[in-house]
Amino acid sequence: MRLSKRQTRRAGHARNRPQWHAPQPSTRAAWAARLLLPLTAVVMCISAAAILFTVGQALYSGVAISLSRIGPATVYPLASDPLGYWLMLLWHTAAALFLGGLGGFSWWASRQR
Repeated sequence: MRLSKRQTRRAGHARNRPQWHAPQPSTRAAWAARLLLPLTAVVMCISAAAILFTVGQALYSGVAISLSRIGPATVYPLASDPLGYWLMLLWHTAAALFLGGLGGFSWWASRQR
């Protein structure tokens, strides 16, 4: 069956039209994204700064304390346990950099429109 010129033109036009459109976010979701992403970024950056402060304290005093949530905290003095001391400082620094990077990404994502 052969299509007429009009039918061909209409079929070609429909073929070039996108089949679906992304739904617009609801106002509640947009409001939450505008409020919660920057707030999350600020909380993560404050947490990273607090962890880096504990790293600075450990470097100054020579004693690193684990941030254990399971059981009592472990103390790593530089004089008697240098490996534990440096590993704990490395772990705290890595966690702070991760949180700071995640906070920076959240802040960047909240500013995208």
